[in-house]
Amino acid sequence: MAYTTTMEGTSPFGGGDRLGLRHQLLLSAYWFSLSFQGGALLGVAIPAHILGLTSNGNKVWVLGLLGGFSSLVLMVAQPIAGTLSDLSSTRWGRRRSFLVSGAAVNVMGLALMIAAHNLTLLFAGFMITSFGEAVSSASYQAYLPDHVPKEQYGEASGYVGAMVMLGTLVSFGVAGLVVQPRAAAPFYMVTALVVAAGAVLTAIAIPEPPAPTRPVGARASWREMWVAPFRHPNFVLVFVTRALMMLALYALFTFVEYYVRDVIHVTRFVQGAALVAGVATLAALFGGVFTGWLSDRIGRKLIVSGASVLMASALTVLAFVHSLSVLLVVGIVFGIALGAFSAVDWALAMDVLPDRAFVAKDLGIWGISTSLPQTIAPFVGGAVLVGLSPFGADVGFGALYLGAAACAAASGVIVWRLQGVR
Repeated sequence: MAYTTTMEGTSPFGGGDRLGLRHQLLLSAYWFSLSFQGGALLGVAIPAHILGLTSNGNKVWVLGLLGGFSSLVLMVAQPIAGTLSDLSSTRWGRRRSFLVSGAAVNVMGLALMIAAHNLTLLFAGFMITSFGEAVSSASYQAYLPDHVPKEQYGEASGYVGAMVMLGTLVSFGVAGLVVQPRAAAPFYMVTALVVAAGAVLTAIAIPEPPAPTRPVGARASWREMWVAPFRHPNFVLVFVTRALMMLALYALFTFVEYYVRDVIHVTRFVQGAALVAGVATLAALFGGVFTGWLSDRIGRKLIVSGASVLMASALTVLAFVHSLSVLLVVGIVFGIALGAFSAVDWALAMDVLPDRAFVAKDLGIWGISTSLPQTIAPFVGGAVLVGLSPFGADVGFGALYLGAAACAAASGVIVWRLQGVR
């Protein structure tokens, strides 16, 4: 049985139904922390760390396993934590306790990674930090539908996209300064501080809204709550659209450090990978808020479709042309596409949420559209690169990026099948 809510389109910050700039920034601030962690952790820091713990021939498989199992943890833990957050009735509120406790576990995992001198400790620390990230993000992402009026979904999504890009950009900048081959502990330390500071700011600055009203005696099984969202065609289509775009994204960024080293042949490959990712993220940052605001007026589908065309084009060029200058240009185009998509992504999800009383749970299930590609991309990408290694690294990466381009293009087609959503 679906629960209903009587709370819709009001702002618990007070001062009217619409949110101003300060409140939008407060709501999206913790995305900076989460994106700082996610930006260069798996793309730069962990690959550099792995080089000191295993042979060069095993590096791709080890990175794939770490990335895949981390995403599996996110995929399972996030919807469960979201459901518990929706059902919580502690004096701290439904969101705050999960946000803070998850951040604390996250920091503990990073501390273990700092001390990791073998693959077992690195794996354990990364799984712990992934679990903590899943718990905190599951409750945190529900702050948007809890607080934002429907007519500002696109604008709020734009601020989220901007914070995601800014956090990612700063992450790669810091990684380029402090990460060296076989040495990533300084980056883990900075990440722990950023995550802790963001969680404390959010817990203090954002009020807890009233819990939604549920019908007396209403019950729903855990199985039903997980299955119910997929009975809504629009939810399924938005899920698939995001999953395909994320698969394209992670196919590029999971192995970009090894691409820069083995295909572009850049000697300082850690800094080279950070530069490429930083350029792409900087391009994505500009226009994010404007694109989100624009989507409230012209609709989301046109922006998502245009972003998919740009991303597919960039990946196709990357599959055939191998030089650092071309890679940087492609990174800019890719970043623009990613920024446009990210600016409306959250708004699309909130447009199609099937149950307003279980927004953290439904967003956690929707989040599988990110964690599942994160799980698949390292395994599939690693298999493609290893399987085609006899033909040269350029052939393997070319095949990988052509497949990613096809995923991005398919996303842009599927979004037009949404009904009742502009």
